Amino acid sequence: MTIAGRRQGDWWTTAALAVCALLAAAMRLYGWQEPVERDLAIHAVIGHELLQGRELYSDLWDHKPPGTFLLHAAFVALFGYSPAYLYVMNVLLNVAGMLGIYVLVNALTGRRICGLAVALLWVLVSDDIHLQANQPNSEAMAAPLLLFGAWCWYEVSERRRGPQWALLAGGLFFAATLLKQHYALMPAGMATALLAHAAIKDRPALGAELRTTLLIAGVGLAGWLLTLLAFWLQGSLDDFLDAVVTYNRGYGGDVLRTLKYAYRHWQNFFPTQFAAGLLPYIVTGVLAVACMLWQRRWKLLFLFVAWVVATELMVAVPGKFFPHYFQLWIPVMLVGVGLLLDSLLGWPARAQGRGPALAMAVAVACLCLSGYRIAEQFTQSAWRWAEIKYPTEHFGESRLLGESLAALLPAGSRVFFIGHDQQALFYGRLRPVNGKLYARWLVDHPSLSPRLLADTNARFMAGGFDVAIVNASLVKLKAQLIKEALSRDFVLAPDCFAHSEVWVRRGSAVEATVTAGLPGQSAGMLRSHGVPLDCARPGPTLVLGDNRR
Repeated sequence: MTIAGRRQGDWWTTAALAVCALLAAAMRLYGWQEPVERDLAIHAVIGHELLQGRELYSDLWDHKPPGTFLLHAAFVALFGYSPAYLYVMNVLLNVAGMLGIYVLVNALTGRRICGLAVALLWVLVSDDIHLQANQPNSEAMAAPLLLFGAWCWYEVSERRRGPQWALLAGGLFFAATLLKQHYALMPAGMATALLAHAAIKDRPALGAELRTTLLIAGVGLAGWLLTLLAFWLQGSLDDFLDAVVTYNRGYGGDVLRTLKYAYRHWQNFFPTQFAAGLLPYIVTGVLAVACMLWQRRWKLLFLFVAWVVATELMVAVPGKFFPHYFQLWIPVMLVGVGLLLDSLLGWPARAQGRGPALAMAVAVACLCLSGYRIAEQFTQSAWRWAEIKYPTEHFGESRLLGESLAALLPAGSRVFFIGHDQQALFYGRLRPVNGKLYARWLVDHPSLSPRLLADTNARFMAGGFDVAIVNASLVKLKAQLIKEALSRDFVLAPDCFAHSEVWVRRGSAVEATVTAGLPGQSAGMLRSHGVPLDCARPGPTLVLGDNRR
Protein backbone atom coordinates (compact mmCIF):
# COMPACT_ATOMS: atom_id res chain seq x y z
CA MET A 1 0.00 0.00 0.00
CA THR A 2 1.28 3.46 -0.83
CA ILE A 3 1.73 6.15 1.80
CA ALA A 4 -1.22 8.06 0.34
CA GLY A 5 -3.39 4.94 0.45
CA ARG A 6 -2.38 4.23 4.03
CA ARG A 7 -3.23 7.79 5.09
CA GLN A 8 -6.60 7.57 3.35
CA GLY A 9 -7.27 4.31 5.20
CA ASP A 10 -6.31 5.94 8.49
CA TRP A 11 -8.73 8.79 7.80
CA TRP A 12 -11.62 6.47 7.06
CA THR A 13 -10.85 4.32 10.07
CA THR A 14 -10.80 7.35 12.37
CA ALA A 15 -14.05 8.62 10.89
CA ALA A 16 -15.77 5.24 11.32
CA LEU A 17 -14.66 4.94 14.93
CA ALA A 18 -15.81 8.51 15.61
CA VAL A 19 -19.27 7.65 14.24
CA CYS A 20 -19.39 4.59 16.49
CA ALA A 21 -18.45 6.75 19.49
CA LEU A 22 -21.21 9.26 18.68
CA LEU A 23 -23.69 6.40 18.35
CA ALA A 24 -22.65 5.10 21.78
CA ALA A 25 -23.14 8.56 23.32
CA ALA A 26 -26.57 8.95 21.70
CA MET A 27 -27.81 5.51 22.76
CA ARG A 28 -26.81 6.08 26.37
CA LEU A 29 -28.38 9.53 26.41
CA TYR A 30 -31.77 7.81 26.06
CA GLY A 31 -31.12 5.99 29.34
CA TRP A 32 -30.41 9.19 31.28
CA GLN A 33 -33.70 8.86 33.21
CA GLU A 34 -33.26 5.20 34.13
CA PRO A 35 -32.85 4.79 37.90
CA VAL A 36 -29.31 3.60 38.52
CA GLU A 37 -28.92 0.13 39.91
CA ARG A 38 -27.87 -0.69 43.46
CA ASP A 39 -24.17 -1.30 42.82
CA LEU A 40 -23.77 1.99 40.96
CA ALA A 41 -25.49 3.89 43.74
CA ILE A 42 -23.19 2.29 46.33
CA HIS A 43 -20.12 3.08 44.22
CA ALA A 44 -21.24 6.66 43.67
CA VAL A 45 -21.92 7.32 47.36
CA ILE A 46 -18.64 5.77 48.46
CA GLY A 47 -16.70 7.62 45.74
CA HIS A 48 -18.19 10.92 46.89
CA GLU A 49 -17.53 10.19 50.57
CA LEU A 50 -13.90 9.30 49.81
CA LEU A 51 -13.46 12.82 48.49
CA GLN A 52 -14.79 14.11 51.82
CA GLY A 53 -11.93 12.39 53.65
CA ARG A 54 -13.58 9.17 54.79
CA GLU A 55 -11.72 5.86 54.64
CA LEU A 56 -12.53 2.78 52.62
CA TYR A 57 -13.37 -0.51 54.43
CA SER A 58 -12.72 0.79 57.94
CA ASP A 59 -15.59 3.26 57.46
CA LEU A 60 -17.13 2.98 53.99
CA TRP A 61 -17.78 -0.72 53.44
CA ASP A 62 -18.11 -2.84 50.31
CA HIS A 63 -16.62 -6.19 49.37
CA LYS A 64 -15.00 -5.14 46.08
CA PRO A 65 -11.33 -4.13 45.78
CA PRO A 66 -10.67 -0.37 45.78
CA GLY A 67 -10.40 0.25 42.02
CA THR A 68 -14.12 0.79 41.42
CA PHE A 69 -14.47 3.36 44.19
CA LEU A 70 -11.32 5.24 43.24
CA LEU A 71 -12.54 5.51 39.65
CA HIS A 72 -15.91 6.85 40.80
CA ALA A 73 -14.17 9.32 43.10
CA ALA A 74 -12.07 10.55 40.16
CA PHE A 75 -15.14 11.08 37.97
CA VAL A 76 -17.03 12.81 40.78
CA ALA A 77 -14.06 15.13 41.30
CA LEU A 78 -13.94 15.95 37.57
CA PHE A 79 -17.63 16.14 36.66
CA GLY A 80 -19.51 16.69 39.92
CA TYR A 81 -21.72 14.52 42.06
CA SER A 82 -24.82 14.03 39.91
CA PRO A 83 -26.25 11.64 37.28
CA ALA A 84 -24.28 13.63 34.69
CA TYR A 85 -20.98 12.14 35.85
CA LEU A 86 -22.40 8.63 35.50
CA TYR A 87 -23.42 9.41 31.92
CA VAL A 88 -19.95 10.70 31.07
CA MET A 89 -18.38 7.66 32.71
CA ASN A 90 -20.75 5.36 30.85
CA VAL A 91 -19.91 6.85 27.45
CA LEU A 92 -16.15 7.00 28.03
CA LEU A 93 -16.00 3.40 29.27
CA ASN A 94 -18.01 2.17 26.30
CA VAL A 95 -15.88 4.09 23.81
CA ALA A 96 -12.72 2.79 25.51
CA GLY A 97 -14.07 -0.76 25.20
CA MET A 98 -14.92 -0.15 21.55
CA LEU A 99 -11.36 1.03 20.85
CA GLY A 100 -9.99 -1.92 22.80
CA ILE A 101 -11.95 -4.49 20.77
CA TYR A 102 -10.93 -2.69 17.56
CA VAL A 103 -7.18 -2.69 18.24
CA LEU A 104 -7.22 -6.28 19.53
CA VAL A 105 -9.14 -7.71 16.57
CA ASN A 106 -7.10 -5.58 14.18
CA ALA A 107 -3.91 -7.04 15.70
CA LEU A 108 -5.22 -10.63 15.68
CA THR A 109 -6.42 -10.50 12.08
CA GLY A 110 -4.36 -7.78 10.43
CA ARG A 111 -7.57 -6.47 8.82
CA ARG A 112 -9.05 -3.11 9.74
CA ILE A 113 -12.42 -4.07 8.33
CA CYS A 114 -12.69 -6.87 10.90
CA GLY A 115 -11.82 -4.45 13.69
CA LEU A 116 -14.37 -1.90 12.47
CA ALA A 117 -17.10 -4.54 12.17
CA VAL A 118 -16.69 -5.69 15.77
CA ALA A 119 -16.39 -2.08 16.97
CA LEU A 120 -19.87 -1.34 15.61
CA LEU A 121 -21.24 -4.57 17.08
CA TRP A 122 -19.67 -3.61 20.42
CA VAL A 123 -21.66 -0.38 20.57
CA LEU A 124 -24.89 -2.31 19.99
CA VAL A 125 -24.36 -5.41 22.13
CA SER A 126 -22.92 -3.49 25.08
CA ASP A 127 -26.19 -1.56 25.40
CA ASP A 128 -28.28 -4.70 25.91
CA ILE A 129 -30.48 -4.16 28.98
CA HIS A 130 -31.08 -7.93 29.30
CA LEU A 131 -27.38 -8.24 30.10
CA GLN A 132 -27.72 -5.17 32.37
CA ALA A 133 -24.97 -3.78 30.17
CA ASN A 134 -26.10 -0.20 29.57
CA GLN A 135 -24.76 1.31 32.80
CA PRO A 136 -21.11 1.69 33.93
CA ASN A 137 -20.78 -1.30 36.25
CA SER A 138 -17.58 -3.17 37.08
CA GLU A 139 -17.77 -5.35 33.95
CA ALA A 140 -17.89 -2.24 31.77
CA MET A 141 -14.87 -0.86 33.63
CA ALA A 142 -12.89 -4.07 33.25
CA ALA A 143 -13.51 -4.61 29.53
CA PRO A 144 -11.17 -1.85 28.20
CA LEU A 145 -8.42 -2.89 30.62
CA LEU A 146 -8.61 -6.55 29.65
CA LEU A 147 -8.86 -5.80 25.92
CA PHE A 148 -5.94 -3.36 25.80
CA GLY A 149 -3.94 -5.64 28.09
CA ALA A 150 -4.52 -8.59 25.74
CA TRP A 151 -3.51 -6.42 22.77
CA CYS A 152 -0.25 -5.36 24.40
CA TRP A 153 0.57 -8.96 25.33
CA TYR A 154 -0.19 -10.22 21.81
CA GLU A 155 2.04 -7.51 20.34
CA VAL A 156 4.89 -8.74 22.53
CA SER A 157 4.26 -12.37 21.64
CA GLU A 158 3.64 -11.99 17.91
CA ARG A 159 5.71 -8.97 16.95
CA ARG A 160 8.41 -9.11 19.64
CA ARG A 161 7.68 -5.68 21.06
CA GLY A 162 9.94 -4.37 23.82
CA PRO A 163 9.50 -5.10 27.54
CA GLN A 164 7.66 -1.81 28.02
CA TRP A 165 4.69 -3.40 26.26
CA ALA A 166 4.73 -6.29 28.73
CA LEU A 167 4.93 -3.85 31.62
CA LEU A 168 1.95 -1.96 30.23
CA ALA A 169 0.00 -5.21 29.84
CA GLY A 170 0.79 -6.14 33.44
CA GLY A 171 -0.35 -2.73 34.66
CA LEU A 172 -3.65 -2.97 32.75
CA PHE A 173 -4.36 -6.46 34.07
CA PHE A 174 -3.49 -5.37 37.60
CA ALA A 175 -5.90 -2.44 37.28
CA ALA A 176 -8.62 -4.88 36.18
CA THR A 177 -8.06 -7.03 39.29
CA LEU A 178 -8.47 -3.92 41.42
CA LEU A 179 -12.06 -3.93 40.18
CA LYS A 180 -12.69 -7.64 40.91
CA GLN A 181 -10.04 -10.15 41.84
CA HIS A 182 -11.28 -12.94 39.58
CA TYR A 183 -10.58 -10.87 36.46
CA ALA A 184 -7.06 -12.28 36.86
CA LEU A 185 -8.44 -15.46 35.26
CA MET A 186 -8.37 -13.82 31.84
CA PRO A 187 -4.60 -13.08 31.75
CA ALA A 188 -4.03 -16.48 33.42
CA GLY A 189 -5.85 -18.10 30.52
CA MET A 190 -3.86 -16.07 28.00
CA ALA A 191 -0.60 -17.11 29.66
CA THR A 192 -1.66 -20.76 29.55
CA ALA A 193 -2.53 -20.50 25.86
CA LEU A 194 0.70 -18.80 24.78
CA LEU A 195 2.93 -21.10 26.82
CA ALA A 196 1.08 -24.20 25.59
CA HIS A 197 1.33 -23.04 21.98
CA ALA A 198 5.04 -22.36 22.32
CA ALA A 199 5.68 -25.71 24.00
CA ILE A 200 3.73 -27.67 21.38
CA LYS A 201 4.12 -25.72 18.14
CA ASP A 202 6.99 -23.23 18.55
CA ARG A 203 9.62 -24.47 21.02
CA PRO A 204 12.21 -21.73 20.21
CA ALA A 205 9.71 -19.10 21.41
CA LEU A 206 9.04 -20.80 24.75
CA GLY A 207 11.75 -18.92 26.63
CA ALA A 208 10.54 -15.54 25.40
CA GLU A 209 6.92 -16.38 26.24
CA LEU A 210 7.90 -17.50 29.73
CA ARG A 211 9.89 -14.32 30.38
CA THR A 212 6.97 -12.17 29.21
CA THR A 213 4.54 -14.11 31.39
CA LEU A 214 6.75 -13.72 34.46
CA LEU A 215 7.19 -10.01 33.80
CA ILE A 216 3.43 -9.44 33.49
CA ALA A 217 2.72 -11.55 36.58
CA GLY A 218 5.43 -9.67 38.46
CA VAL A 219 3.77 -6.33 37.73
CA GLY A 220 0.47 -7.66 39.08
CA LEU A 221 2.12 -9.10 42.19
CA ALA A 222 4.03 -5.87 42.85
CA GLY A 223 0.82 -3.87 42.42
CA TRP A 224 -1.04 -5.96 44.97
CA LEU A 225 1.85 -5.81 47.44
CA LEU A 226 1.82 -2.02 47.17
CA THR A 227 -1.95 -2.04 47.67
CA LEU A 228 -1.64 -4.08 50.84
CA LEU A 229 1.16 -1.83 52.03
CA ALA A 230 -0.98 1.26 51.48
CA PHE A 231 -3.82 -0.14 53.61
CA TRP A 232 -1.33 -1.27 56.26
CA LEU A 233 0.16 2.23 56.47
CA GLN A 234 -3.37 3.61 56.73
CA GLY A 235 -4.03 1.22 59.61
CA SER A 236 -6.94 -0.55 57.89
CA LEU A 237 -5.31 -3.68 56.45
CA ASP A 238 -7.43 -5.95 58.67
CA ASP A 239 -10.59 -4.22 57.47
CA PHE A 240 -9.46 -4.54 53.85
CA LEU A 241 -8.76 -8.27 54.19
CA ASP A 242 -11.97 -8.78 56.11
CA ALA A 243 -14.06 -7.25 53.34
CA VAL A 244 -12.20 -8.30 50.20
CA VAL A 245 -11.01 -11.76 51.27
CA THR A 246 -12.98 -13.09 54.26
CA TYR A 247 -16.39 -11.82 53.23
CA ASN A 248 -15.95 -12.78 49.56
CA ARG A 249 -14.93 -16.29 50.56
CA GLY A 250 -18.26 -16.70 52.30
CA TYR A 251 -20.16 -14.75 49.65
CA GLY A 252 -18.95 -16.87 46.73
CA GLY A 253 -18.86 -20.18 48.56
CA ASP A 254 -16.79 -23.17 47.55
CA VAL A 255 -15.60 -22.70 43.96
CA LEU A 256 -15.61 -26.38 43.00
CA ARG A 257 -19.10 -26.87 44.41
CA THR A 258 -20.26 -23.79 42.52
CA LEU A 259 -18.86 -25.14 39.25
CA LYS A 260 -20.52 -28.53 39.82
CA TYR A 261 -23.80 -26.78 40.46
CA ALA A 262 -23.37 -24.64 37.36
CA TYR A 263 -22.80 -27.55 35.04
CA ARG A 264 -25.78 -29.45 36.47
CA HIS A 265 -27.94 -26.41 35.68
CA TRP A 266 -26.81 -25.29 32.24
CA GLN A 267 -29.07 -22.21 32.37
CA ASN A 268 -26.45 -20.61 34.61
CA PHE A 269 -24.13 -20.35 31.63
CA PHE A 270 -26.80 -19.85 29.00
CA PRO A 271 -29.90 -18.34 30.64
CA THR A 272 -32.96 -18.41 28.42
CA GLN A 273 -33.62 -14.67 28.70
CA PHE A 274 -30.27 -13.98 27.01
CA ALA A 275 -30.67 -16.57 24.22
CA ALA A 276 -31.60 -14.08 21.53
CA GLY A 277 -28.55 -11.99 22.34
CA LEU A 278 -25.93 -14.70 22.85
CA LEU A 279 -26.94 -17.48 20.47
CA PRO A 280 -25.78 -15.81 17.21
CA TYR A 281 -22.36 -15.22 18.72
CA ILE A 282 -22.10 -18.75 20.03
CA VAL A 283 -22.67 -19.92 16.45
CA THR A 284 -20.03 -17.54 15.08
CA GLY A 285 -17.60 -18.67 17.79
CA VAL A 286 -18.05 -22.33 16.90
CA LEU A 287 -17.59 -21.52 13.20
CA ALA A 288 -14.48 -19.49 14.03
CA VAL A 289 -12.99 -22.47 15.88
CA ALA A 290 -13.79 -24.75 12.92
CA CYS A 291 -12.15 -22.34 10.46
CA MET A 292 -9.02 -21.97 12.61
CA LEU A 293 -8.74 -25.75 12.86
CA TRP A 294 -9.13 -26.09 9.10
CA GLN A 295 -6.58 -23.35 8.42
CA ARG A 296 -4.27 -24.56 11.22
CA ARG A 297 -4.05 -21.16 12.89
CA TRP A 298 -2.98 -22.74 16.12
CA LYS A 299 -1.92 -19.68 18.09
CA LEU A 300 -5.21 -17.88 17.55
CA LEU A 301 -7.10 -21.08 18.29
CA PHE A 302 -5.26 -21.60 21.59
CA LEU A 303 -5.90 -17.99 22.63
CA PHE A 304 -9.59 -18.01 21.71
CA VAL A 305 -10.35 -21.30 23.46
CA ALA A 306 -8.43 -20.19 26.57
CA TRP A 307 -10.41 -16.94 26.67
CA VAL A 308 -13.70 -18.86 26.40
CA VAL A 309 -12.73 -21.11 29.32
CA ALA A 310 -11.53 -18.13 31.38
CA THR A 311 -14.81 -16.31 30.72
CA GLU A 312 -16.86 -19.27 31.93
CA LEU A 313 -14.80 -19.35 35.10
CA MET A 314 -15.10 -15.58 35.64
CA VAL A 315 -18.88 -15.88 35.37
CA ALA A 316 -19.04 -18.85 37.74
CA VAL A 317 -16.47 -18.07 40.45
CA PRO A 318 -18.53 -15.39 42.29
CA GLY A 319 -21.21 -18.06 42.75
CA LYS A 320 -24.25 -15.85 42.10
CA PHE A 321 -24.80 -15.82 38.30
CA PHE A 322 -26.26 -12.33 38.23
CA PRO A 323 -27.17 -11.17 34.70
CA HIS A 324 -24.50 -8.49 34.56
CA TYR A 325 -21.79 -11.14 34.99
CA PHE A 326 -22.68 -12.35 31.49
CA GLN A 327 -21.35 -9.08 30.06
CA LEU A 328 -17.97 -10.77 30.35
CA TRP A 329 -18.99 -12.81 27.30
CA ILE A 330 -19.28 -9.72 25.08
CA PRO A 331 -15.52 -9.24 24.38
CA VAL A 332 -14.79 -12.90 23.64
CA MET A 333 -17.94 -13.27 21.52
CA LEU A 334 -16.97 -10.32 19.36
CA VAL A 335 -13.38 -11.54 19.06
CA GLY A 336 -14.92 -14.75 17.69
CA VAL A 337 -16.82 -12.72 15.10
CA GLY A 338 -13.63 -10.93 14.07
CA LEU A 339 -11.70 -14.19 13.74
CA LEU A 340 -14.48 -15.77 11.66
CA LEU A 341 -14.60 -12.78 9.33
CA ASP A 342 -10.83 -12.94 8.93
CA SER A 343 -10.94 -16.67 8.14
CA LEU A 344 -13.64 -16.14 5.52
CA LEU A 345 -11.84 -13.18 3.94
CA GLY A 346 -8.69 -15.30 3.78
CA TRP A 347 -10.23 -18.08 1.71
CA PRO A 348 -8.06 -19.04 -1.27
CA ALA A 349 -8.64 -17.43 -4.63
CA ARG A 350 -10.07 -20.63 -6.10
CA ALA A 351 -13.11 -20.13 -3.88
CA GLN A 352 -14.16 -17.56 -6.55
CA GLY A 353 -14.90 -14.76 -4.13
CA ARG A 354 -17.32 -16.73 -1.97
CA GLY A 355 -15.25 -16.04 1.16
CA PRO A 356 -15.77 -12.25 1.12
CA ALA A 357 -19.44 -12.78 0.29
CA LEU A 358 -19.87 -15.12 3.26
CA ALA A 359 -17.98 -12.68 5.50
CA MET A 360 -20.33 -9.91 4.43
CA ALA A 361 -23.33 -12.16 5.11
CA VAL A 362 -22.07 -13.02 8.62
CA ALA A 363 -21.39 -9.36 9.46
CA VAL A 364 -24.79 -8.21 8.18
CA ALA A 365 -26.59 -11.04 10.01
CA CYS A 366 -24.92 -10.17 13.32
CA LEU A 367 -25.60 -6.48 12.79
CA CYS A 368 -29.27 -7.06 11.99
CA LEU A 369 -29.90 -9.47 14.86
CA SER A 370 -28.18 -7.26 17.43
CA GLY A 371 -29.66 -4.10 15.97
CA TYR A 372 -33.19 -5.50 16.13
CA ARG A 373 -32.71 -6.66 19.73
CA ILE A 374 -31.44 -3.26 20.80
CA ALA A 375 -34.04 -1.33 18.80
CA GLU A 376 -36.77 -3.31 20.52
CA GLN A 377 -35.70 -2.12 23.97
CA PHE A 378 -35.98 1.50 22.84
CA THR A 379 -39.72 1.02 22.46
CA GLN A 380 -39.80 0.98 26.29
CA SER A 381 -39.22 4.01 28.48
CA ALA A 382 -35.87 4.26 30.23
CA TRP A 383 -37.71 4.13 33.56
CA ARG A 384 -39.19 0.79 32.51
CA TRP A 385 -35.69 -0.56 31.78
CA ALA A 386 -34.90 -0.76 35.49
CA GLU A 387 -38.04 -2.85 36.07
CA ILE A 388 -37.13 -5.18 33.18
CA LYS A 389 -33.58 -5.64 34.44
CA TYR A 390 -34.47 -5.98 38.13
CA PRO A 391 -38.14 -7.06 38.36
CA THR A 392 -38.02 -7.78 42.11
CA GLU A 393 -36.19 -4.59 43.13
CA HIS A 394 -37.41 -1.09 43.94
CA PHE A 395 -34.73 1.14 42.45
CA GLY A 396 -37.23 3.60 41.03
CA GLU A 397 -38.92 4.11 44.36
CA SER A 398 -35.57 4.64 46.08
CA ARG A 399 -34.66 7.26 43.49
CA LEU A 400 -37.96 9.10 43.93
CA LEU A 401 -37.47 9.08 47.70
CA GLY A 402 -34.07 10.73 47.27
CA GLU A 403 -35.46 13.36 44.91
CA SER A 404 -38.31 14.03 47.33
CA LEU A 405 -35.91 14.56 50.22
CA ALA A 406 -33.64 16.73 48.09
CA ALA A 407 -36.51 19.20 47.80
CA LEU A 408 -37.05 19.25 51.58
CA LEU A 409 -33.63 18.94 53.22
CA PRO A 410 -30.61 21.27 53.02
CA ALA A 411 -27.97 20.18 50.52
CA GLY A 412 -25.50 17.68 51.97
CA SER A 413 -27.77 16.73 54.88
CA ARG A 414 -26.45 13.85 56.96
CA VAL A 415 -28.75 10.87 57.42
CA PHE A 416 -28.58 7.50 59.10
CA PHE A 417 -29.15 4.83 56.47
CA ILE A 418 -30.29 1.26 57.06
CA GLY A 419 -30.70 -0.85 53.97
CA HIS A 420 -28.98 -1.52 50.67
CA ASP A 421 -30.69 0.58 47.96
CA GLN A 422 -28.50 3.69 48.07
CA GLN A 423 -30.32 5.47 45.24
CA ALA A 424 -32.04 7.62 47.87
CA LEU A 425 -28.65 8.85 49.09
CA PHE A 426 -27.31 9.45 45.57
CA TYR A 427 -30.31 11.26 44.08
CA GLY A 428 -30.94 13.16 47.31
CA ARG A 429 -27.28 14.21 47.58
CA LEU A 430 -27.43 12.98 51.17
CA ARG A 431 -24.42 11.96 53.24
CA PRO A 432 -24.65 8.78 55.34
CA VAL A 433 -23.48 8.97 58.93
CA ASN A 434 -22.98 5.20 59.01
CA GLY A 435 -20.41 3.99 56.50
CA LYS A 436 -21.41 0.30 56.47
CA LEU A 437 -23.91 0.65 53.67
CA TYR A 438 -24.46 -2.84 52.32
CA ALA A 439 -26.49 -4.02 55.27
CA ARG A 440 -28.78 -6.64 53.74
CA TRP A 441 -26.22 -9.38 53.16
CA LEU A 442 -23.40 -7.99 55.25
CA VAL A 443 -25.10 -8.62 58.56
CA ASP A 444 -25.75 -12.26 57.66
CA HIS A 445 -22.02 -12.99 57.47
CA PRO A 446 -21.03 -14.56 60.81
CA SER A 447 -17.51 -13.13 60.92
CA LEU A 448 -18.65 -9.57 60.21
CA SER A 449 -22.08 -9.22 61.81
CA PRO A 450 -21.06 -8.54 65.43
CA ARG A 451 -18.59 -5.83 64.51
CA LEU A 452 -20.97 -4.27 62.00
CA LEU A 453 -23.82 -4.14 64.47
CA ALA A 454 -21.59 -2.71 67.19
CA ASP A 455 -20.33 -0.02 64.82
CA THR A 456 -23.87 0.73 63.58
CA ASN A 457 -25.21 1.00 67.11
CA ALA A 458 -22.37 3.28 68.20
CA ARG A 459 -22.87 5.64 65.26
CA PHE A 460 -26.59 5.74 65.84
CA MET A 461 -26.19 6.62 69.51
CA ALA A 462 -23.57 9.24 68.69
CA GLY A 463 -26.22 11.22 66.81
CA GLY A 464 -25.18 13.94 64.37
CA PHE A 465 -28.24 13.41 62.16
CA ASP A 466 -31.94 14.23 62.20
CA VAL A 467 -33.22 11.85 59.53
CA ALA A 468 -33.03 8.05 59.24
CA ILE A 469 -33.91 6.13 56.08
CA VAL A 470 -34.85 2.46 56.16
CA ASN A 471 -35.87 0.24 53.26
CA ALA A 472 -36.88 -3.32 52.46
CA SER A 473 -33.58 -4.84 53.53
CA LEU A 474 -34.40 -3.91 57.11
CA VAL A 475 -35.86 -7.37 57.63
CA LYS A 476 -32.26 -8.64 57.77
CA LEU A 477 -31.10 -6.23 60.45
CA LYS A 478 -31.57 -7.30 64.07
CA ALA A 479 -30.00 -4.55 66.17
CA GLN A 480 -32.09 -4.25 69.32
CA LEU A 481 -30.42 -1.00 70.37
CA ILE A 482 -31.32 0.72 67.09
CA LYS A 483 -34.87 -0.59 67.31
CA GLU A 484 -35.38 0.95 70.71
CA ALA A 485 -33.73 4.22 69.71
CA LEU A 486 -35.89 4.62 66.62
CA SER A 487 -39.11 4.05 68.53
CA ARG A 488 -38.07 6.43 71.31
CA ASP A 489 -36.50 9.40 69.54
CA PHE A 490 -37.96 9.41 66.01
CA VAL A 491 -41.34 9.74 64.35
CA LEU A 492 -42.27 8.07 61.08
CA ALA A 493 -42.89 10.74 58.47
CA PRO A 494 -45.96 10.04 56.32
CA ASP A 495 -45.23 9.33 52.67
CA CYS A 496 -46.52 7.23 49.76
CA PHE A 497 -43.65 4.81 49.30
CA ALA A 498 -44.26 1.09 49.68
CA HIS A 499 -40.75 -0.13 50.51
CA SER A 500 -38.95 2.85 52.07
CA GLU A 501 -39.52 4.82 55.24
CA VAL A 502 -38.24 8.14 56.53
CA TRP A 503 -37.87 8.68 60.25
CA VAL A 504 -37.36 12.20 61.60
CA ARG A 505 -35.89 13.04 64.99
CA ARG A 506 -38.60 14.34 67.26
CA GLY A 507 -38.13 18.07 67.94
CA SER A 508 -35.45 18.54 65.24
CA ALA A 509 -35.25 21.57 62.97
CA VAL A 510 -36.43 19.57 59.95
CA GLU A 511 -39.27 17.65 61.64
CA ALA A 512 -42.02 19.99 60.52
CA THR A 513 -40.56 20.42 57.03
CA VAL A 514 -40.27 16.71 56.34
CA THR A 515 -43.47 15.51 58.00
CA ALA A 516 -45.56 18.18 56.29
CA GLY A 517 -43.83 18.21 52.93
CA LEU A 518 -42.92 14.57 52.25
CA PRO A 519 -46.45 13.26 51.54
CA GLY A 520 -46.97 15.84 48.81
CA GLN A 521 -43.49 15.42 47.39
CA SER A 522 -43.68 11.62 47.34
CA ALA A 523 -47.20 11.61 45.91
CA GLY A 524 -46.15 13.98 43.13
CA MET A 525 -43.08 11.93 42.30
CA LEU A 526 -45.01 8.66 42.17
CA ARG A 527 -47.93 10.15 40.24
CA SER A 528 -45.56 11.49 37.59
CA HIS A 529 -44.52 7.89 36.85
CA GLY A 530 -47.95 6.31 37.07
CA VAL A 531 -47.29 4.47 40.33
CA PRO A 532 -50.33 3.72 42.56
CA LEU A 533 -50.36 5.84 45.72
CA ASP A 534 -50.62 4.68 49.32
CA CYS A 535 -50.37 7.66 51.66
CA ALA A 536 -52.48 6.29 54.50
CA ARG A 537 -49.82 4.66 56.62
CA PRO A 538 -50.03 4.80 60.43
CA GLY A 539 -47.47 6.38 62.72
CA PRO A 540 -44.24 4.94 64.18
CA THR A 541 -45.02 1.22 64.36
CA LEU A 542 -41.89 -0.09 62.62
CA VAL A 543 -40.12 -2.97 64.34
CA LEU A 544 -36.60 -3.80 63.20
CA GLY A 545 -36.44 -7.38 62.03
CA ASP A 546 -40.04 -7.28 60.79
CA ASN A 547 -40.78 -5.30 57.64
CA ARG A 548 -44.56 -5.34 58.10
CA ARG A 549 -46.26 -2.07 58.95
